[in-house]
Amino acid sequence: MIKHMMGGAHRISVPLPNNPLLKIHTYLFKGERDLLIDTGADLDICEQVLAQSLQQMGVDPEKLDICITHLHTDHVGLVRRQMLASANVMCGPFDKEGDMRLFTNTILDREAIEAYMQYLGLFGSLTKLKIQDMPPGFFLDWSMLPDLKPLEEGAILKVGEHTLTCLSTPGHAPEHISLYDAANRILFSGDFLMSPMMPNVLDFKAEGSSLIKYFAALSQVESMSVDLVYAGHGDIITNPSLRIEEIIAHHNKKLVAFEQITKEGKQTVAEIASKAAWGGGSKTWEQLALVPRLFAIGETLSHLNYLVSEQRIAFIEQAGVVYFGK
Repeated sequence: MIKHMMGGAHRISVPLPNNPLLKIHTYLFKGERDLLIDTGADLDICEQVLAQSLQQMGVDPEKLDICITHLHTDHVGLVRRQMLASANVMCGPFDKEGDMRLFTNTILDREAIEAYMQYLGLFGSLTKLKIQDMPPGFFLDWSMLPDLKPLEEGAILKVGEHTLTCLSTPGHAPEHISLYDAANRILFSGDFLMSPMMPNVLDFKAEGSSLIKYFAALSQVESMSVDLVYAGHGDIITNPSLRIEEIIAHHNKKLVAFEQITKEGKQTVAEIASKAAWGGGSKTWEQLALVPRLFAIGETLSHLNYLVSEQRIAFIEQAGVVYFGK
């Protein structure tokens, strides 16, 4: 489905089957070279919908630039398909062997997986988290992706009469970027800002700093002139300042909740996550499906790392396992 948006962008909503997000919004700008923001998952139905929409809009794949907000598969997956093989693909700077390791085939070694899971306390009957049970297309295969050209903070993209500025907005993913249309006061936010769902802020390594960086990016955007936010999922945000306040309050509430759990003593990330409320407080750990459970681990760790940075809890590593506590 194509929707013509204020500011000149065309929104193409691509379905995400078996995903609670239901669909991803991609955005197309027409120019001498067209620009597409995000693509969709590496699934046939996503390819069919996007291909039909691009054809309807008269897009020539040979004259197409693609800007990926972050390297999660629902945003980048289709760049490996033949329909986009000739496109020029850009994204924020990333560390393929570091930050992105969990979501790529570089970690699909059974021993490496088991060691990493044990490090976070993901073993035994507590989580039943098995990487081999992940849905098709969840992991990126770097060998199948084109060269990804990095976009630094402040980079300018010009397409037709439009000028878009690249903003570094990490938190949900370390390489996450948003695009700012200053003339129309519109932010294309990917998963950095969303409504009504709350963006996940994720760490997948101990002593990470995703939540610190996320709060800083929120502060930066709040200081800018933004009237509308076009997100990767959910609704158009018509009051960005209010939404930012709601998101900050949400994460501060989670910080208090995680700190309270750690008062019970030294625990692994998985043990702490299993005691928290999820789905806006409507779900327990046992009610989470496999992928939401993995993201819950990342969300838990980002908040625990933030609490450590403020010296509100302690980080302990013993016998190859990470613990947090008072």
